[in-house]
Amino acid sequence: MPIRVEINGRRHYQVSPGIFVPSVTTVLGATATAASKAALNNWLANNPGGREAAVERGTAIHAACEDYVRGRPVSVSPEIQCYWDGLARHLDSYDGFIWSEVPLLPQHRHLIDAESGIAMVYSLEYRYAGVPDLIALRNGAHFLVDFKTSNNLYCRFYPDEEVAEAGGSFGGWMKYLKCATQLAAYKIAIKETLGLTINRVEILTSTPETTQRFQIHGPELKKFEVKWLQKVRAYQDLVIREATAAAHGLTLEQLDALPAAQRRELVAA
Repeated sequence: MPIRVEINGRRHYQVSPGIFVPSVTTVLGATATAASKAALNNWLANNPGGREAAVERGTAIHAACEDYVRGRPVSVSPEIQCYWDGLARHLDSYDGFIWSEVPLLPQHRHLIDAESGIAMVYSLEYRYAGVPDLIALRNGAHFLVDFKTSNNLYCRFYPDEEVAEAGGSFGGWMKYLKCATQLAAYKIAIKETLGLTINRVEILTSTPETTQRFQIHGPELKKFEVKWLQKVRAYQDLVIREATAAAHGLTLEQLDALPAAQRRELVAA
């Protein structure tokens, strides 16, 4: 069986023979708030082809970062050169690298699938998997790093009037929350899969004008770990509800409209 498959239109990884778990991005997408989904749909409607262009741009910048980390020549097209400018100096701040899309140390190479070349970290306890961008070392500490490209700035705080005047936006804040939660998910899985304790996570956001660097640790990072595990439970509940609805010829909306006692009876059945 392939290591990465689509199940009911959602990405899953095979973490052991016959055991498939959802990807981190699958869980995040399925459990997104109604406001977040509405904002995305509105953006897609107003930016035809925008998603495809963003994916292509992100893939190219990720490849450039991977080449740079591995000491290979970096080549990006002139159209996205502005997204690459500034990233190298941040990558130069690390002392070494443990993971760049795939593990770089011999003791972790068994995690690379021989056929596809895909490597992942996963949690059998919480049943999910994903592929981190970068695990780096600095002053003996482990840093988990994620690369993002964006036309607009990310925003660490809710964009009240003062934050908005400094360039913050609701969309940038939502992107920051999503990425921080994603990194918290990888942190938990890295501990289980690699036995490494991540001390800090970082988001490197590349925009046409600048590169932002967000560092998350301590209580703030713990908050996102809790948020992630809540999303895992919400996703697992969603899957059960979807299966129950399908088994009884109902839509999910019809199932959710039933009285709580009746829903529990159908789930138990």
